[in-house]
Amino acid sequence: MLLLAYSFPLHAAQRTPTIKNLVEYSLTLSRYETQFKFNSTQHQTKLNRIGINWYEPFGPHFQAGLEVGYLEMLQATNPQNSSKNTNGEYAGLLFRFMPVRKTRYAINFNINYRYNRTKGNDNTQATTFTWHEALASSELQFHATEKMKFSLAAEYQLVDGEKRDTGATYQTNTFDVNKKYGLRYGLHFTLRPTEVIVFEWSSGYKDGAQLYFSRQF
Repeated sequence: MLLLAYSFPLHAAQRTPTIKNLVEYSLTLSRYETQFKFNSTQHQTKLNRIGINWYEPFGPHFQAGLEVGYLEMLQATNPQNSSKNTNGEYAGLLFRFMPVRKTRYAINFNINYRYNRTKGNDNTQATTFTWHEALASSELQFHATEKMKFSLAAEYQLVDGEKRDTGATYQTNTFDVNKKYGLRYGLHFTLRPTEVIVFEWSSGYKDGAQLYFSRQF
């Protein structure tokens, strides 16, 4: 399973001269694979997203933000034609806690919520997927040098979904994910005090790699 994400900053006004109290905007493109479980049936699922993320500081140790965007879902193994390729939107709440900020290391805790909805149809059938995601993660960052640091994060995800069919067949099924735990490894390169390139690898409930560019204002 492959995860590829790119984050490009937009513009925001500078708040303070310290990085941890700055506003952060990102345009995000992502693609990853996971397993959706419908009772005893599982479907390999590809999710493609394009959206905007925003973080606002509320003190030196806490940030909160929003995300909104477009979503495409592909399920090649689903026998229903109306379910194979669906698209729609997502929106979420982002919370970031930063209790420890030292010269050589830092600790972050993240709690995110996301609502997703996609729709698809063929000549006789229409399908709507809706699902809620809750993600909690703890991350340790270690500064190897002034320009480079490593990160390791443990993640836990819950998914509560519903698939609704109308048309030739009327039915409703629930689904969740096959795996709930994951690990994420990161390599961070600082270009400037407010500009960072990050390479990340994930395993568990999603497997693959992530690349993003971040800037704060």
